[in-house]
Amino acid sequence: MGGAAFRNLDLTDAQKAQMKQIRESHSQSLRPLMEQIRAKRQEIRQASEGGTFNEALVAQKLGEIAPLEAKLMGERSKLHQETLAVLTAEQKAKLEQAREQRRTKWAERGVNKRNSK
Repeated sequence: MGGAAFRNLDLTDAQKAQMKQIRESHSQSLRPLMEQIRAKRQEIRQASEGGTFNEALVAQKLGEIAPLEAKLMGERSKLHQETLAVLTAEQKAKLEQAREQRRTKWAERGVNKRNSK
């Protein structure tokens, strides 16, 4: 949950400090997972270089990535929930309203793209 999502929520200094602490504490668990996933994806790219393709190696690496990505999603979900817990009911409502506006805008862009073809 990036800072941009919270920019218009009028967070107090205490809330900002809490969120920073939450992000920093979770970065210790998120960063190693992201690095492991990145390394395994690099191994997949290397397995496909030079015109050769080692299907068994790629399948193995994908099998190794899946549980890491599941764990990463779990950690991100915890981060999200802890961050939301810092917000007041009014701020949560404002955040949800902004999300809906973004969804509508993206949906409209999708319709406009299809119509322009």
